Amino acid sequence: MPELMLPYARDYAAQDLYVFPCAFDKSPITKNGYRDGSKDIAQIERWWGQNPYAMIGCVTGPRTDVILLDVDIKRGVDGRASLKKLRIDVSGCPQAVTPSGGSHYYFRLGGKTLRNSQGKLGPGLDVRGQGGYAILPPSTPDPRRPGYAWVNDISLAAAPVISPELEALLKEKTDELTAECNKIRAAKPGERNAVLNACAFKIAKIVLGGRLQEAGAREALTEAALEIGLEREEIDKTLKSAFEAREREKEGKGGSSARQGRRVMFPDVEPWDTEVEGEELLDEIAAAIHRHIIMSDDQGLATALWSIHSYCIDAATHSPRLHLWGPTRRCGKTQLCEVLYHLVRKPLLSETMTISVLFRVVDAHQPTIIVDEADLLLKDNDELRAGLNAGFQPTGMAHRIVGDDLEPRGFSMWSPVVISGIGKLHPTLADRSIDIDLVRKKKSETIGRLDAAAKSELLTIGRRIARWSKDHLDRLKAARPELPSSINDRACDCWEPLLAIASEIGEDVRRKTFAAAIALTAEDADEAEAGIVLLSDIRAVFDSRVAKNIDDADKIASAALVTELINMEGRPWSSWRKGKAITQNAIGRLLKPFGIRPGNVWFAGNATQFKGYLREHFDEAFSRYL
Repeated sequence: MPELMLPYARDYAAQDLYVFPCAFDKSPITKNGYRDGSKDIAQIERWWGQNPYAMIGCVTGPRTDVILLDVDIKRGVDGRASLKKLRIDVSGCPQAVTPSGGSHYYFRLGGKTLRNSQGKLGPGLDVRGQGGYAILPPSTPDPRRPGYAWVNDISLAAAPVISPELEALLKEKTDELTAECNKIRAAKPGERNAVLNACAFKIAKIVLGGRLQEAGAREALTEAALEIGLEREEIDKTLKSAFEAREREKEGKGGSSARQGRRVMFPDVEPWDTEVEGEELLDEIAAAIHRHIIMSDDQGLATALWSIHSYCIDAATHSPRLHLWGPTRRCGKTQLCEVLYHLVRKPLLSETMTISVLFRVVDAHQPTIIVDEADLLLKDNDELRAGLNAGFQPTGMAHRIVGDDLEPRGFSMWSPVVISGIGKLHPTLADRSIDIDLVRKKKSETIGRLDAAAKSELLTIGRRIARWSKDHLDRLKAARPELPSSINDRACDCWEPLLAIASEIGEDVRRKTFAAAIALTAEDADEAEAGIVLLSDIRAVFDSRVAKNIDDADKIASAALVTELINMEGRPWSSWRKGKAITQNAIGRLLKPFGIRPGNVWFAGNATQFKGYLREHFDEAFSRYL
């Protein structure tokens, strides 16, 4: 077991150092990164009470009057050679060894201000000053291996003040990479990912020009982005996109991106400051949707859960396409696209997307794709439809030949997708979708305008979704929700991520979602499939009558059968079509392909005959289809 870090964090705080907890990848766990560093014991006890083995980060720079020389020994680079070449005297410095075999040497700043730099003193030699932080011993990223450890007994308070010569050297070496990293550290909430993208794009050009090493540049940009709270996976995708875009530009493929269109960027969402209660959040999302769109409660619940899914996609094994459709124009499809645009994670709204754009933007950013006017866009476009199909699962890929050497490369298609248009989808895409069929607003119905205030409200809800999703992502990854037995396997794949979210929120939400899955799937099912579900439930009705010793248990009137079906909890019959209950005529229509028709039925002690069914009429169908 690794050591508990709280006693050490307290001790460092007592030495006037500002500390904060870090994950095992060295990224700060706190909301504002290293900026939240504190020497308040109560705050420190709260942090490490929640994360007892978290590594100890320490703010560097003027705030703590500490600067760090980081000597790396990895990837064939030995920073000790750079240290020796520059004749930097570290003999009187507190020294800690790192898990990779490098060393940290600490100096006092003596009231000076010096910034971070990455590899500019020499290969393998970095500086942590203003805008940076250090990991302090005995933190360990892996309990199976040695962590950070002090080599000598020199305390940080006794560290030598940096010499004028070293100060001048450090100031001389501050360069473009440092400047761009500092821009990232200064980025405001809501702009962080966009700033990272712009800085990475600029540094990628310098790397391709030969003035910087790519590995060191990526590491510096990553570290700066981690300090402000961006997720490592998101950082990696942004850097990958920037460097690959510069490579394509250099190779002359498509000319300079600076002269054609606008770069696709996605503002990062700052998660809500405090913990969010799931059922309250779900009600808030559904209410906001219903304010602007005419739809049933089941549809509103499904759409609200799907908006949460867009943030939790990495916990899912499938990502159902959310299909918004109506029989004609002005049914609210585009309005709902606009609502979702302000709710979901990293939205990309388009009416003219090509397969080339789709696979490149998904592989680079994994946005939430919102395709409006899909009936026009997907018409006779088999390649784009196949791409949308492929993204249903994490393994979905698009393969293309790229570069002058004709190298085959795979591009991920795994991303949440909204598809909006008139009419039904192609069967292969419909099979991977949750259908939300919309209707035109009546003159007597009113909906709220999607003005600036409404959009601002939706963006605030998006922040709350981001917080809930972040807090529950690990639990969702392990979730195995109960799935309705009455819907087919592909429908179960579509509803599983939504049922996982619903189950995590609470039992009442789980039950409502379970019923909505059955109802909405039944509405979308073809007649033959719905007939199988009906056969199963009619058999259950007859079995229940026998178990209750009801007279004439092998007979049932059509009206009584309707009542029994409607009262079956968790089944689709109470909201069979457009939220209305199933009727006697609908039952007859579903049973007709099985050769079963209602007839005149007499019941004991009753002189009146009724339209209804005999159990024996179902025996053949029960044995063949159930």
